[in-house]
Amino acid sequence: RPLRPGKAPPPPPTTWDAPYGGKTQVSTGVISSLEIIEDDIEKDISTAKEAEEAAAAKFKIFEAESLKLIKKLAGAITELQSAVGEKEDGVSDSKSGRLSSKKSLEAVMKAISDANPGCEYMTIAYPTKLKNRQIEIDGLVKAKGILQGGKFDAPDENRELKPGDALLLQMRK
Repeated sequence: RPLRPGKAPPPPPTTWDAPYGGKTQVSTGVISSLEIIEDDIEKDISTAKEAEEAAAAKFKIFEAESLKLIKKLAGAITELQSAVGEKEDGVSDSKSGRLSSKKSLEAVMKAISDANPGCEYMTIAYPTKLKNRQIEIDGLVKAKGILQGGKFDAPDENRELKPGDALLLQMRK
């Protein structure tokens, strides 16, 4: 209805005949969404409890196995420490044995070094002096033979001839 000049406006629209009921579709949608969320949370809680119980059971098994292994390894450590102690005792015994052997060897070496001047004469000088004495004796025997009228046509092959040697002088005549 259009408004006309000079006439009164039309009456206002009518109000509600029944009390306000609100939007019932919207309220049921929110409640059902909250119920779905509640169900999801309860499922998550039950799943987490089951996972926690399974993890606790696995942990107890792991803990028991670990304790057994720790006891076994502690026994092995004790055995190895005992073996180390025995080896250290053996090392110290060996060192003391070597030390006593060294001391006795030093005593023997001192006795040898004290006797050394006489020993070197016998071991080094004796063979040389013996050879020289044999040469000298051979020379004296030949000289005696020459004085008694003997002749030596061929020189002794084993005897070393040196300048000024009596045999060499006789052969030149």
